[in-house]
Amino acid sequence: MKTGRDSLAPTREAILAELVRIVESRWFRESHHLRALLTYIVTETLEGRESGLKEYNLGVNVLHRHADYDPRTDSIVRVQFSQLRKKLAVLYEEDPGTAPFRIEIHKGSYVPVFVHQPPKEAPIQARETEVVPVAARRRVWPAFLAGVGVTALVAIALYTASGRGREARAPTPALWSPLVESGSPAIVSFGVPLFYVGNGLYVRDVLVNEPGQELNSGIERVGKAMKQMLRPHDDVYTGIGESVGTYEVGRFLERRGVKVQISNSHYLGPSDLRGKNLVIISSSRFQTPLNQFRLPLAFRFVPETVLGVYANPNPLPGELAVYATKGGGAGGVS
Repeated sequence: MKTGRDSLAPTREAILAELVRIVESRWFRESHHLRALLTYIVTETLEGRESGLKEYNLGVNVLHRHADYDPRTDSIVRVQFSQLRKKLAVLYEEDPGTAPFRIEIHKGSYVPVFVHQPPKEAPIQARETEVVPVAARRRVWPAFLAGVGVTALVAIALYTASGRGREARAPTPALWSPLVESGSPAIVSFGVPLFYVGNGLYVRDVLVNEPGQELNSGIERVGKAMKQMLRPHDDVYTGIGESVGTYEVGRFLERRGVKVQISNSHYLGPSDLRGKNLVIISSSRFQTPLNQFRLPLAFRFVPETVLGVYANPNPLPGELAVYATKGGGAGGVS
């Protein structure tokens, strides 16, 4: 059963409901790339555009690869779909749901198919203990699909309880005044490190921060020693410093009346940034929109030095050409 062309095929509404069940399940809740990919291919198929579900299009439109992305050298789409098929198989094995069909993606294809399965009644206890009203669920999921399926931007309201009845606070520091007073919403984006994965092993080299840099690096040597092709995988985790910094900056802005969204840098496209201010919390060795969009940098981190320094290529009057950390450790710059 591939489409709604025969009488036994599921309806559009049933397919969307099953899609929501899947992406809200514990197997997909934290897998942002997989949620975005599944949502995109299902909605494109329902719109009759399944012929456009090609590897290049998925890399550019969903995973935000550059226009010069080459699937022959960057296997991100194939890797993600391999994981997607495995996750779907596990989900349907452990929680088949009550729908009379299941969503599958055949190997070698990126087009979802809707395969008939005998319906199973949900346990009575599960129905009795459901705490989310049906009406509320109907209000939420169309917006969720629009956010994930179209932009692949995973955004959340940050610590909204802290913003209710905002009490008087200290004046906003000059650094943040333009952002706070602009009246525009803000995206606080955290960077993510680039890992390489193969046969269940995740390898990180702090000097390899973009696909292609692994040549003649420790990554390549590890792969040869393992006799395993290590492939780039950029959605493993972010650093504790990035997590804390994102939370604190988001809370700081939200308390001052700024509408804040939190986003993994890899789920941001140019259209997501339109009309918004962008704050990036990241190690200089993590991937961010600065890398993705090739934005100009006023300061450039030079990690090859012993402690790392910040180079100022075009110093203004009164500025230094190089800034290093105070006292040789982490902290402010001098």
